[in-house]
Amino acid sequence: MSALIRAIEPSLDDYGNVAGAASHQHGKTGSDLSRSSLGRARGLHDPTATYHAMDVVAHNGSEWRAIKDNPGPLPGPGWMLGAKGARGKPGERGEPGLHVKALDVTGYTLVLTLSNGSKLRANLLPAFERFKKETET
Repeated sequence: MSALIRAIEPSLDDYGNVAGAASHQHGKTGSDLSRSSLGRARGLHDPTATYHAMDVVAHNGSEWRAIKDNPGPLPGPGWMLGAKGARGKPGERGEPGLHVKALDVTGYTLVLTLSNGSKLRANLLPAFERFKKETET
């Protein structure tokens, strides 16, 4: 029974597309069998990459879709704007973050004094003992 279920499950390519789906709709063969007719999400646009029809890229805050194989420079006639991004108004300035105001070593203890007055302590003795043990060989 499990062999029958595996036989009817679609095989997926490296991008999660149904392998061979593009060939049924567009008569593609060979290496195109694993490409979806919907294209692939390719991330940020790389002018040195090879793109195929319907591949989607991000460029300057917008989404672009290739309208043909090897669409050329972006923006350009080989690309279609899918979604335009726009920068919004800046938000209110947040509270200042913490930073180290002072650093002290007392014995084998490292003490960091933070900008809000709190102190962080780290016992360094175990690290020194381990170092000594590892270098004695």
